[in-house]
Amino acid sequence: MKTRGDRHEWQARHELHELSRIYGVVVRSLVPKLVSISAIRVSGVLGLVLALLTIPSCTRERSCCQSAAQEEAGKLGSLRASLESVTASPWLPPNQREEKLPFSVAATNQDGQAVRFEDFVGKPVALSFIYTRCTNPNKCARVSDTMAGLRSESEKAGLGGKVRLLLISYDPEFDTPAVLKDYGLQHGLRCDQGTMLLRLDPNEKGKFFDDLEVAVNFNRSGVNIHGLQLLLFDKKGRLARLYRTLIWDNGQVLKDLQLLVEE
Repeated sequence: MKTRGDRHEWQARHELHELSRIYGVVVRSLVPKLVSISAIRVSGVLGLVLALLTIPSCTRERSCCQSAAQEEAGKLGSLRASLESVTASPWLPPNQREEKLPFSVAATNQDGQAVRFEDFVGKPVALSFIYTRCTNPNKCARVSDTMAGLRSESEKAGLGGKVRLLLISYDPEFDTPAVLKDYGLQHGLRCDQGTMLLRLDPNEKGKFFDDLEVAVNFNRSGVNIHGLQLLLFDKKGRLARLYRTLIWDNGQVLKDLQLLVEE
C-alpha cells in the first residue's frame, strides 16, 4: 500500500514526465533532484520548478564544481524563459484586443442575484474558474485562496472598487448560490458587488466555455479534467491577457489591472 509520501513522489514523477515532453532534456536532467525535495507538495510541478529557480545552485548541489553550477544555471535560465512564455500570454494593446466576454450569458451570484456579463462592462475584470467538488488541493482550492489574496492586495493597492474579481463554477449543476457562498467563506473570499462567485445557467455553460476557450473537459459524472486560468479583460470586456498552467502571481496581476484601470 502506498504511503502519502509515495503518492506525492509518484505524482511528481508523472507530472515531470509530462513536462519533459514539452521542455526536453533540461527537465529530464532535473528529475532526480526535484523528486528528492520535500517541497514537492507545492502547487504542481511547474510551480515547483519555478520555486527551484530561486534556490541558489549551492543549495541544490553543494558538491558541484563552479563550471557545472554555471551550466546548470544556464539551463535553468532557459527553462525559466520557456515556462514564462507558456504560463502567460503576451499583453495585448487596446487596438489588438478582439476576444470578448460573452455578454448575453446569464449567471447567478453567491447571493442568488441574477447577473449578465454585460453588467461588468466599465471596469477591468479578473476572471478564473473553480468547482466546489474539486479534490485537488493544488487546483480549485489554491485558485480560490489566491483570488482571496488578490482581493486583499487590490484594496491595499488602491484598486478597491475599481476592478471586478470573478470566480465562475465549472459545475453549475451542483454549485448552487448557497454552496458557492459557503465555499467562498471557507477560502476567505469576501464577496460584494466587485467580487463574486458565479453560477452559470447550465444551458449556457457550454457556449461560455467554448467562447473563451476555457480549459475544461466533462464526462457523464461532471468535470473530468481542468486547467488553471486567469483571464484579464479591459473596461470594454475585451481580453488583454491570459494566465494559465500554474497559479498566477498576484503582484504581476495587480500591475496588469492598474494598467487597465488607467486606460
